[in-house]
Amino acid sequence: MVKAPPAHLGFLAEVLRRYPVRVFFRGEVLPERPLRGEKLFEEGDLALYWEGPPPSREVQEALRLLLQVFREVLELKERELALLRSQEESARLLGLLLHEIKNPLMSVLGALELALETEGLPQEGKELLAIAEKSARRIQELLQKAQEYLRLGQGVRLKSERVDLKALLRQVADEIRPLARRKGIQLRLVLPKREVWVYGDREWLYQAVLNVLNNSVKYTPEGGRVAVRLLVGQDQYGMAISDTGPGIPQEEQARVFEPFYRASTRGEVENRWHRGLWEVLWNHRIMLFNPRYGRLGLVAMPYFLLFEALGPVVGVLGYVSLPLFAALGLLNPPFALLFLLFALGYGVLLSHLAVGVETLLLKRYPSLGERLRLLLLPFLEVLGYLQVLALERFLATFQVWRKRGVWGEMRRKGLEPSQEKDHA
Repeated sequence: MVKAPPAHLGFLAEVLRRYPVRVFFRGEVLPERPLRGEKLFEEGDLALYWEGPPPSREVQEALRLLLQVFREVLELKERELALLRSQEESARLLGLLLHEIKNPLMSVLGALELALETEGLPQEGKELLAIAEKSARRIQELLQKAQEYLRLGQGVRLKSERVDLKALLRQVADEIRPLARRKGIQLRLVLPKREVWVYGDREWLYQAVLNVLNNSVKYTPEGGRVAVRLLVGQDQYGMAISDTGPGIPQEEQARVFEPFYRASTRGEVENRWHRGLWEVLWNHRIMLFNPRYGRLGLVAMPYFLLFEALGPVVGVLGYVSLPLFAALGLLNPPFALLFLLFALGYGVLLSHLAVGVETLLLKRYPSLGERLRLLLLPFLEVLGYLQVLALERFLATFQVWRKRGVWGEMRRKGLEPSQEKDHA
């Protein structure tokens, strides 16, 4: 219930002070009772009364507009407060849920650690337990990050203390250096000779720098370079982290500070997916062609090995062999062209059949324009897109067997020329 005009609506308070008016709003009289005068305006639960001689038409119209603005702004403010209360309640419940999940998760991790220490376990059992422990620790990390995000959304009380930026950067670099060493990345730290002290919260400064540097190392290709520089100005300091990674597309850079936003790409996802496929096939190789596992061992696992895992290798070798055989005179051009068109046409046909199922049976994409675009996309897909994906998966195959590449977290980013780009 409104008992006084909101302080941020100064124009209404000024109107009530300057003019002999009373506003009746939601059963209350502003600025105070009693309600006197002639009613000039009424709309819903809002009415305006004027004491004394009637004002001019222009004054009446101006007062009408002011009151309408007052009501709309006040309603927006009330909606905002209701939304904030709802968000606070949701955050409280989510925080409670995250806290309750941590307890059974710690029990699971403890049980997995004890199981891994048990003697006499077969190698396959140890591998499965190790995968389970890795997944559980990943869930634990996600829970911790979710709790930190909730703390940020609810407001964080930052400390003000003297922080040695040079020492902070050295500590962050020491923590990240093992990851860089595993990927063969050169990590360079450039610091000024003079002391660099600032006032701030060391814990949050450390976390911010660690996040940026960790992403820089994690998504820089193997054998690349990452540089951390501490910049000294006349009355301010700055930190810059640059790398030889692909960077973020310019059109998406304005959104990098949105919570949980990730820049888009497709190549790395395919690379990671294919490495994961090979790891699963290798860890569970005992199931391949094994009748003990039924259809999973006799159909599903062989399918993923022969078509999903080895298919890109055969495809890339086929694309490479075509010009080679043509140069050696070992290729029948008409037959090779027909075979290539048949293979590409078969892929287009499968895509068109999928579109037909979606549109005719499932009644999706009712617009004719959407259907035409869907029918056109398969032609574009087989002329470049599939070849790029096959190459990514082909490279991922050799990365797995050469023990290269770090699984890391899923992160999408743009494919750009390999040039050094600043992160901060």
